[in-house]
Order: sequence, then C-alpha cells, then structure tokens
Amino acid sequence: MDFAVAPAIRESLERLVERDDTGYGPMEDEQRLGGAFARRMRDRYGWEVDPELVMSTIDVVQGIVAAIFVLPVSRLIMGPMPGLTFGNVPLLLLITILSGGAFAALGLFLGTAIAPQQVGLIFSIVLAPMIMFGCTYFPWAGLERIPVMKWAVLVDPLVYVSEGMRAALTPSLPHMPLAPLAAALLVILALFLWLGLRAFDRRAVS
Repeated sequence: MDFAVAPAIRESLERLVERDDTGYGPMEDEQRLGGAFARRMRDRYGWEVDPELVMSTIDVVQGIVAAIFVLPVSRLIMGPMPGLTFGNVPLLLLITILSGGAFAALGLFLGTAIAPQQVGLIFSIVLAPMIMFGCTYFPWAGLERIPVMKWAVLVDPLVYVSEGMRAALTPSLPHMPLAPLAAALLVILALFLWLGLRAFDRRAVS
C-alpha cells in the first residue's frame, strides 16, 4: 500500500529544489570534481590520477568505455570465437552509439514512468525477459524453425543490439540485415526519448 508524502518530507524536498541542491554539481565545479575523483582513486586503489585529465561524460560514452573493456575480457573467458574480426570499426562504433542512445532513452522512460516503489519489478518483468529473448544467447536467424517466435522477439530492443554486434564483429555468420536493424534502433531511440521526456516532464511538474 502506498502512502502520501509526509508534509515534512515535501517541505524538505521543496527547500532542496529551491536552492538547486539536486545532487548534481554545477559545471563550474568540474575542476573540483576531478580533484575529488583523483583522491578517491588514490585512497581506494592507490592509483595516481591527474585531476586535469578527469572529465564528466554522458552515459552513452560510459557504455562505450565499458564495452571496450568487456569485449577483450569475454574473449579471454570464452576462448576463440569463429569469425570474430575487428575490421568493421566504423560499423561497430555506429551500432554502439545507436544502442547506447536507444537504451539510455529506454532507461529515461522506465525511470520516470514507473513509480519508485515498483522499480524492483523492472528486473523481473522487463529486464529478465528482455535478456532471455534478446538474441544474446542465440542468433535471430536461429529462430527460423519457429516463425512465430522469430517475429515476436522483434518487439525486444535488445534483439537489434545483439544482431548489430554480430554484424559488426562476426559478419561472416548469419545476422539481421543492417538497414532494418539501424532503422529499428533509430525508431527505438526517438520513440523512448519522446516518451521519456514526456514522463519526466509530468513527474517534474507534478
């Protein structure tokens, strides 16, 4: 059962918003942010980081950096991968950027359209089925024998990310055609960005 926000909590939140204390520092604090990050890395890991080299980035860039680390590690864990090539770097970057943008927009929508008390349900209702049917464990072409499933999984945004990565990294293996794949990612990005901004506006105003 949900309860109304207590007056004391509402008043406290209103005071924070009035003085722009939302947890995000102003852009002029970039240099102080670099110093804080450098101190944290030194205290926690013993790394010496130049604060001048620290810069804040959007989530899409963070996702790209994470992918750069994950791909070599997965190669070490899984061993040789038939047909793997890094000769399609422009396509790989394009798919990575489109995928990052699409899922950032999806995250914006889910984070603003769903009540905070129900965020835990996202993992069981949305994320688990998305991963299971997102062609991460099998290629889309492998569903040829189950036509209904082959077309039903196209509602899953992860399908286009998985197939895009296959097209870029293992082009000799069966994968979805690039044109509809890229078009689908653009549609997902535009649709969920629009829905997310509307949901965010409603949540912020109300």
